[in-house]
Amino acid sequence: MQAGTSQQQRQVRLEDIPGYNPELDGRPDWELVPFKWLLKRYYLVAAIIVTLLFIKEEAADGYSSLHAWIRAYLGVGSMHDYIATQQENFMDFDQDTLPHCDYRTMTPQEFYQQHVARYRPCLFDGYAREWEAFEKWQNVSYLRSKAGDEIIFTEKQRDHRFAYFTEGARRVYMSYSEFLDKFSSEDREWHYYFSFDSPPAALEEDMTEPAIAKDILEVQQISYWHGHGTATKPHTDAMENIICLFEGYKNFTVVSPFQRQFVYAGYNGIPDNYSPVNFTAPDLGQWPAFAEAEVVTFHVAKGDCLFMPAYWWHQVTSSQGVSLAVSTWYKTHSKFLDLAQVALQEGFA
Repeated sequence: MQAGTSQQQRQVRLEDIPGYNPELDGRPDWELVPFKWLLKRYYLVAAIIVTLLFIKEEAADGYSSLHAWIRAYLGVGSMHDYIATQQENFMDFDQDTLPHCDYRTMTPQEFYQQHVARYRPCLFDGYAREWEAFEKWQNVSYLRSKAGDEIIFTEKQRDHRFAYFTEGARRVYMSYSEFLDKFSSEDREWHYYFSFDSPPAALEEDMTEPAIAKDILEVQQISYWHGHGTATKPHTDAMENIICLFEGYKNFTVVSPFQRQFVYAGYNGIPDNYSPVNFTAPDLGQWPAFAEAEVVTFHVAKGDCLFMPAYWWHQVTSSQGVSLAVSTWYKTHSKFLDLAQVALQEGFA
């Protein structure tokens, strides 16, 4: 009697549930989703996609209605003009003094908050001396005996100012031992630069990943820089960089990534992340807008490491003699930074 009463009570409770339909019991879950519900969400997703495409296309057109509205709302002529007013967020340090970081006391979280997240360069004094490579790589005989037989891919050109797109520039294969014979020879006809390529595999055991960034940034690649009196043309890199010096020095002459309009980026068909201006001796008659750029030179000595945030314009001049460095490249920490650069490059300017 009690069991029958309990079953009747359960049936009453189910029937009292609003919208309960006994015919749906046992049917698969996908059949229980109302068609109208799916249709509404389909239209919502479609509307969002169309809106985003509209904004992208409008933003790419400097004369579009959206672009005109943004200019009027911000009270500026372009996105370049607007971002140029925000320089204190990206170069809030003494123009004559590179911020220094103490790797012994700074935590990864402090490094991220004070420099990575704020796109601020930072010099780690003596950080490279922590690597086994610092002592070992001073000895050319060690490099030759350890990795001399490895085949490397090196730049070769007449001019010591290296850029892959310059006339006559090429890359050639040779043994590391042959490179060591040729790159610093006083009577050399060609300039050689072992650059932006992985280190010889036999030397990797001497290297250390910078602990300051190990748990906060994602490594993309490692690059080896070995040259004699080399210089690079001004450019940007789409990765965060910690570069450590083991021989010689490097001077980084830099311009904020948000002063792109002053450096004539991509001028006359050169790659969009390169500038034709000589940052260290600019011809202002030819490049008058460069006079508006805030230019700073960072000196990175043997044994030091420099954090160079992604997209900073930099021209690198190495010591007149031998220089040897390693870059640990990291994925950019911010999608906003990537999108901002895309906007600047694709016409939202």
